[in-house]
Amino acid sequence: MTRQRLPTYLNRFPDGRLTLTCAHCAIDADLEGAEPFALFAEERPGGGAISWEAELTAEQVIAAAADQCMHLAAYRASPR
Repeated sequence: MTRQRLPTYLNRFPDGRLTLTCAHCAIDADLEGAEPFALFAEERPGGGAISWEAELTAEQVIAAAADQCMHLAAYRASPR
């Protein structure tokens, strides 16, 4: 199994808000009192997975994806 840190962070703010950001914006969120959690990609036999080391549910991670930083949104929108 190979595990690789993604350049993506989930930030949990004191008010309960969750955001998905790049490393740069995770630092800004930390300065605002958020807890940043790194996301990891894991290669497993038969497929892959995204994992994190925090007491977050999968539903919270999905909800955070709805509130992305401008850098992740621009990356998603760029042609590959």
